[in-house]
Amino acid sequence: MKPKYIIIILAMVAVITVFYSCKDNPVTPDIKPGRRDYTWTVDTLFIPFTYLERIWGSSPNDVWAIGPGGDLDKTIYHFDGKKWSNDGISRMISPISIWGFGQNDVWLGGLEGRIWHYDGHSWKQSLWIEQKEFVYSGFMDIYGNRPDNIYAVGFVDSSNVRKGIIYHYNGKEWSRVNIAFTTATLTRIKRGLKTSENYFIRGIVESNYVEDTTKIFEFNGNSLVQLYSAINLKNNTNFLQNINSEVVFVIGYSLNEYTENRGFRKFLDINNQNFGIQIFGRTEKDIFLRMENGIAHYDGNNIKYLYTFSEKDNIADGIIFKNEVFFLANNFSQGLNIIYKGILE
Repeated sequence: MKPKYIIIILAMVAVITVFYSCKDNPVTPDIKPGRRDYTWTVDTLFIPFTYLERIWGSSPNDVWAIGPGGDLDKTIYHFDGKKWSNDGISRMISPISIWGFGQNDVWLGGLEGRIWHYDGHSWKQSLWIEQKEFVYSGFMDIYGNRPDNIYAVGFVDSSNVRKGIIYHYNGKEWSRVNIAFTTATLTRIKRGLKTSENYFIRGIVESNYVEDTTKIFEFNGNSLVQLYSAINLKNNTNFLQNINSEVVFVIGYSLNEYTENRGFRKFLDINNQNFGIQIFGRTEKDIFLRMENGIAHYDGNNIKYLYTFSEKDNIADGIIFKNEVFFLANNFSQGLNIIYKGILE
């Protein structure tokens, strides 16, 4: 082989090696540690028979908190930057998930296979699964990167069979995705917008006889591939969260990333038994940790508590803005819904 061809081949090999190395080890710009100088306020909502479970907002002046309850006119609350309010209108939905793209484009997923939409003026039903062979159903999570590309995940259940379901919205209508049968209730869906066209879905297989099983699936828009499965105990259960347009995987007491070539890779151990297996954040150096007795923060260097409270308060969800953070909590012993709000000084 002539020397010039050898040089060309070696150059091509070098380019390919660098390309795949960059995919496995993405170079990120220098990110500053997240600030911790928050001023905290607390709002308390007493709503008999209703516990708000999920929170979403387009801005600190447009935040929604929702949850199922005994009274269908007290399941949707809104914060306008000054106070929380409820319009008192009874709707045929027990909401358990929320997602949106702006103050005029908000989606609710609920029990009984219902999805509702808010257009800035009113809530209207967009989908209702009417399946006589199933007696119970629900949409546990909704997520989308565009208003014409939204997924809702959940379950349908008969007296002896439960299976996971996925629905897709194309901007005009909802349609069911024909995935292979799975007994897992699909509880959460996220996508790493920077690096992956695929989605990641958390699932739970519930059992009356043995411990539940927690799973993580990869979803390409058509089919599910199982990536992780373990007994659903605290040291190996999981949670998915978008941080800086990537998916971070909480697996037990660790934070992980996932790549197709290397699988799961741990980048942080959380050596605190009070960690509540949920995170929220802006960047990998600005992550809030749900604790069983407060709110902690990881700044890329260490973990420190920002706010402590009674162990009777249980954080259910959170949302992070540029300078403000909201954490939704429940106090079941007192029947309270609590919103912890932090503002950077």
